[in-house]
Amino acid sequence: DPSFQGKKKVTELKKDNKVKALFKHERNYPAQLDFERGEIITLVDQTYVEPGMLKGRKQTDGQVGIFPRDYVDRYEEDVYDDF
Repeated sequence: DPSFQGKKKVTELKKDNKVKALFKHERNYPAQLDFERGEIITLVDQTYVEPGMLKGRKQTDGQVGIFPRDYVDRYEEDVYDDF
């Protein structure tokens, strides 16, 4: 059931996890974060600030803001450390 998998994936994200932007996001109001596709964002809060929204810090310039969960996916940097 895809809807269950989606929910499960969300709960795996924790504070200090990194996520990677799947799409460009332009903020609709000041608290939101602007980012480009492919940017890495570190989560600064484990819980949703509001439904479907995460809070994170951009690796590139340190800006902090909220953004839709649907725009990012978990970033697994450890995968490449073994080679």
